[in-house]
Amino acid sequence: MGLTPDSKTLSPCISICKLNEDSICLGCFRSMDEILDWQFMEVDQKKSVLVKCKSRSDALGD
Repeated sequence: MGLTPDSKTLSPCISICKLNEDSICLGCFRSMDEILDWQFMEVDQKKSVLVKCKSRSDALGD
């Protein structure tokens, strides 16, 4: 996953939209709520989500 919190407003979506049993997308590692709310989030909120995505990606071994 090449996105960092410095990616500002870019969506981390890579068009691999498949949710795991915890409702986390296996493509971008956002939760369903994060995906739905993304367009309404402020830049700081998006940065926070990207940090969570990185942690989720690392935890799942990607």
